[in-house]
Amino acid sequence: MNNICSVPFFRITFHHDIYGRENLAAVPCCGSWLKYPYSTFSIPVKEDTHHNVDVLGAWNSIEMKRFRASILNGSYEFCKKDTCPHLVSNTFPEFPNEALPYISKKETHLNYPPLSLVLGIDRACNLKCPACRGAKEPLANKKTYQRTSSFLNCGAKVVMMNASGELFINRYMMKVLQEFSFQKYPAIECINIMTNGTCFNKTTWSSISDDAKKLIGEVSVSLDSPNKETYESIRIGGNHSITMRNMEFISQLRQQNFIKKLTLVCVVQKKNVHELLDFISYSVKMKADILVLNKIEQWGHVQDYHFNKHMALPENWQITYKDSLEKSKSLLNEHNIRIMSNIILL
Repeated sequence: MNNICSVPFFRITFHHDIYGRENLAAVPCCGSWLKYPYSTFSIPVKEDTHHNVDVLGAWNSIEMKRFRASILNGSYEFCKKDTCPHLVSNTFPEFPNEALPYISKKETHLNYPPLSLVLGIDRACNLKCPACRGAKEPLANKKTYQRTSSFLNCGAKVVMMNASGELFINRYMMKVLQEFSFQKYPAIECINIMTNGTCFNKTTWSSISDDAKKLIGEVSVSLDSPNKETYESIRIGGNHSITMRNMEFISQLRQQNFIKKLTLVCVVQKKNVHELLDFISYSVKMKADILVLNKIEQWGHVQDYHFNKHMALPENWQITYKDSLEKSKSLLNEHNIRIMSNIILL
């Protein structure tokens, strides 16, 4: 089963519905790696009047089962095979034991809850990165607190917060972490954090409950560049010196084992492709465990003309930066840093 994608058999991702931001939708994987209709978070998600989310309904929805069938029959018809880093590298996460009986029988209805959730349910963010959004969205949705609490009580063991905005400015998601206890959320075994690093400091870290801190697994920081000019031109609204100071703090947490993995993320694009080796060198300095290096995708936040001229990777960029790519691979191998990428294969 090494060549079968396990993701839709243990994980599901929840987002706001792009057609109505007050509603939720789900997707089997990262939307930018999928073809329509899954690329638009097409799995409908129901919730009651108190914003308790029907996670199991989405988990075994017609759309989710159809997606699993496309994996089991080997067609991968809804996947972008040149974009998904798992398919590009032909390496997939291991199957959980719960899934094995269903895989052998090629069954798509799973009688166990999702083991892992990715929550991208609130777009509140302090940055305006062109690859992600057209404007700052600083205000969190009041529904987010109850929704997040509901997700954490659905039976999943692992949760990733927050894949669509900045966790540390989101008062409602932070409230869940500040109030988190083993008694309140007994099923949760691991909390992973996705952040832009701008507000991850001693103060915000200290505000998280002791029980939540004990479960922090992976911290994934979207950085794009360690260099001031490039960083501030891509991470619009970010302060380079503050983020670098926060990165030192996050790296210390990793070295002291308060967090179990440190992942640095770079969306490779026209403005930073020439700095790829710099990014990897910085990752070595920060003692990162994993690097995510994926090419920029057109999500429709800017016009195609602007995207192609100012953001998309230049034509024949792999030839232009051949030496940099080879040195990058050597550095990754030398320091045993894992990589998840659709542009570099080790």
